[in-house]
Amino acid sequence: FDRHIAAMGTPDSNTFRAAYENGELLGAAHILLAKQPEALGTAANDSIKREAEQIARTVTSATFARVARARTQDPGSKERGGDYGVFPPGTMVPEFEAGIRSVQPGGITGVVETQFGYHIIRRSTWDEVKDQFAQEYLRLQSQRAESTFFASAEEGANIQVKNNAARVVKAIAEDVDAYRGDRTVIATSRKVDLTAGRMAMWVAAFPAQAQIRPQIMQAPDSVVPEFVMNIMRNELLLKRADSLGIEPDSTRMNEARAAFWQAVTSSMSAVGV
Repeated sequence: FDRHIAAMGTPDSNTFRAAYENGELLGAAHILLAKQPEALGTAANDSIKREAEQIARTVTSATFARVARARTQDPGSKERGGDYGVFPPGTMVPEFEAGIRSVQPGGITGVVETQFGYHIIRRSTWDEVKDQFAQEYLRLQSQRAESTFFASAEEGANIQVKNNAARVVKAIAEDVDAYRGDRTVIATSRKVDLTAGRMAMWVAAFPAQAQIRPQIMQAPDSVVPEFVMNIMRNELLLKRADSLGIEPDSTRMNEARAAFWQAVTSSMSAVGV
């Protein structure tokens, strides 16, 4: 992964403003007047919508934060003057995002209706979000890099999960030791196959606090194949690491050994050995 990130290079901060103005990340504040339940009839919501339209006609960039603090019914953003900061596309409901994109930075929408109510949205200017943008953009780039990294590891592998995988994996979760040497294949790929014994090693490797074994035993059979797919992705990554000659970092290995020894000695002390 480190090699993959290095090959992608560091994003050029000189492009950040254009990226923001093109909508790669969005920044907005809003004023929300919440809808009433439909059981109360349409008259109440018609009145609320007219009130929102009046706010939209009179609010300006200079007064937006003050009006939001006084009028918005969104408790999560009220104290910030309706501000949501910077966020990736797809974070908000489609109508809200379309409203943001309908105006230029610094612009204010008319009334935008969503299932939550009636919004007046102000799209933040670059100067208002530039400090937040860099951190969020780098985080988003890292997510994208991770996604493409895992996708590339899986590409062309043709992973196939066997029909009996859910039954076998649940049995493994119930009694890991009984399956450690089992050669039953539960998933295949062009590069590596996953046996019940190997899956037993993975299941045993999860920390106890993760509660993986009870989660597997209680999960619907339809969910288990996705867990198998995730383990297969790990196997493919290990295969790639081996092919590249990548060895575990000596410092991390020493830390792992020290942690293991501490766990052993603590267990021995607990049972009086």
